[in-house]
Amino acid sequence: MFSKYLLLQLKRITKLLPGILALNLAVAALMAAIAYGLISNSAYQLDSQRYRLGLVGSTDQELLKLGIQGIQSMDQSKYMIELVDYRDEDRAKSAMRHGKISAYVVITPEFLDSIDSMKNDSKITYYATSGQKGISNVMMDEVASAVSHLVVYSEKGICSLREYMGQVSVNAIFMTYINSILARTNVATIESLGLSDGLSTPAYYIIGISLFFMLLISFCSISFFIGHDRARTLFFRAKGLAAWLQVLAEYLAFFAINLISLGLIIVLVILVIAFNSQGFSHITGMNPGEFIGLTLGQSSVITIMFKLAFGLLPVLAMMSALGFFVFEAIQGLINKILVAFMLFIGMSYVSGYFYPKAFFPARVQTIGECLPTGVAFSYLKNVALGDNSDLSLLWMMAYLLGFLLLATCIRRSKIR
Repeated sequence: MFSKYLLLQLKRITKLLPGILALNLAVAALMAAIAYGLISNSAYQLDSQRYRLGLVGSTDQELLKLGIQGIQSMDQSKYMIELVDYRDEDRAKSAMRHGKISAYVVITPEFLDSIDSMKNDSKITYYATSGQKGISNVMMDEVASAVSHLVVYSEKGICSLREYMGQVSVNAIFMTYINSILARTNVATIESLGLSDGLSTPAYYIIGISLFFMLLISFCSISFFIGHDRARTLFFRAKGLAAWLQVLAEYLAFFAINLISLGLIIVLVILVIAFNSQGFSHITGMNPGEFIGLTLGQSSVITIMFKLAFGLLPVLAMMSALGFFVFEAIQGLINKILVAFMLFIGMSYVSGYFYPKAFFPARVQTIGECLPTGVAFSYLKNVALGDNSDLSLLWMMAYLLGFLLLATCIRRSKIR
């Protein structure tokens, strides 16, 4: 009886599949457009470049000019900071307000006189945008703080020794300080932490949007639950088919619909990347097979497709079980659509699909990580970074079984 019931559900797939695939293709195109917009927008491009810092005032003083030339040519800071000269402070303010520079500093005549006399009695003024700050402003604040410590302490040391030593010795000490500062990159290791959880900006958004799309795959297959009536359920129960067997057969058919839809999208994506791998690398800054440890030059497209599909399989199985439980629990087509859509949006947002989790309060982060959507994100993140994903996989399997158990309880209540 179970095999007959499963065959009946699979026959329903052949009737519903064309419409579901068309809807999934439309949603996939929309998700691809959103991903392209997030990854290639001007703000991301700006964060990928050097930070632009404005300089207002004269920079003709010998020592100051030496320091600026060191930043622009000799020091590793040349890869991080770009200095832009502004003779007029109003122009610097206008450039900062329009986002052309991250901040600017004003070099006053008093500061130049302080350098000439080797005194520490004048300061430069640093301006940044007020209110809510972006990553550029935060980084520039950190850079300004670090530079001010280096300059002030070096200047204090030189000025103190100047009282006891001759000019030649002072110049030697000055050059020692400069050499030590320029050589600081030899005693440190730079590690890129990425946008969130060690993921780069493209990888973060690709994972988040891919997971949200897998939620929408179940949402697009809602027509599978239209037309269910209590009489048919009671009929098969009278034939000896228990509630849990009915749920299992329907879930397998529902999962098959979602798997076919996801497989079609993966094939299309892999083909697009295969024909334009350079464009993909230019937009995202990644090799096409980075998520699965392969590149198109190392393996065939078919191998990459199967490898990627295998990695997404447990995520799709859990999310299909989540959708099956929601659609089984809610009665009425309108109610199913509203509740499922709001639930999927809320869980995705809290789990960091649209915005980095680090910006949320600690309690919200904890809740988001414990939700099924958060567990799925942790799993794919570990897969992308090559870390151990066994714990996340076990949690997803536990959620899958839990959703099917809850759906079985609801089906039993309907039969009674």
